[in-house]
Amino acid sequence: MDSEVLREVEVLRKEIFDAYIAKGLVASGEFGRELTVNDFGDRVTITAPHYVEQMENGRKAGTMPPVSAIKAWIANKNRTAGTNIPEEAAFAIAYVMKRDGIKVPNSHNSGGVVSEVLNEQRVKRLTVDVCQIITAKINDILLK
Repeated sequence: MDSEVLREVEVLRKEIFDAYIAKGLVASGEFGRELTVNDFGDRVTITAPHYVEQMENGRKAGTMPPVSAIKAWIANKNRTAGTNIPEEAAFAIAYVMKRDGIKVPNSHNSGGVVSEVLNEQRVKRLTVDVCQIITAKINDILLK
């Protein structure tokens, strides 16, 4: 992929990462590590962890998340946020998530970590920027 186009996508990735930090959603830092730009030569993508949809829209009730994942979240949150959640609470937290789901927005997550950044206006701006880059490259080729 063209380096200028790749740079534009990297800027977008950074804006999403910055929103994640600003919203106080960091526990393990996994989201930031897994939010990646992928250059396939003919196209470029941004990928994020599978749970990004739950960060955006919440989690419906009905299925219990893995208790091991909740234990890991507790350990990370205690380490990074200075909380003191007992690890024994993992099963209870998972059960409540199964029973009630997670509504977003809520007092801990206002939602929009991606959608507030990657909105219609930002997509239009990105489209214009990429078109300008491509137009300039074509002009360079044709005018030589």
